[in-house]
Amino acid sequence: MSDTCKKLSTVIAVLGLIALVVGLFFAGNKIYWIVGIVLGTIASLIKVYMLERTLDKAVDMDPKNANNYTRANYTMRLVVSVVFSLFCLFS
Repeated sequence: MSDTCKKLSTVIAVLGLIALVVGLFFAGNKIYWIVGIVLGTIASLIKVYMLERTLDKAVDMDPKNANNYTRANYTMRLVVSVVFSLFCLFS
């Protein structure tokens, strides 16, 4: 993992922790708040890792293949967002 990815992951985790703690003072249902923040933080970390892998691989490809590859991986990151959102919505 690159230094940038490590720093970004650290910032996401710290902001998730801050949001978790601050939100506990205001949330009506604390369990839902905790689950939402934890799942959102996990989804963000997964998407950052996926993005780094995508860009690392796409750099070594020819432009047409790199374009197709990055579009396909963008769709996968979008699917991760939708799945985590639907899980939070229906749980």
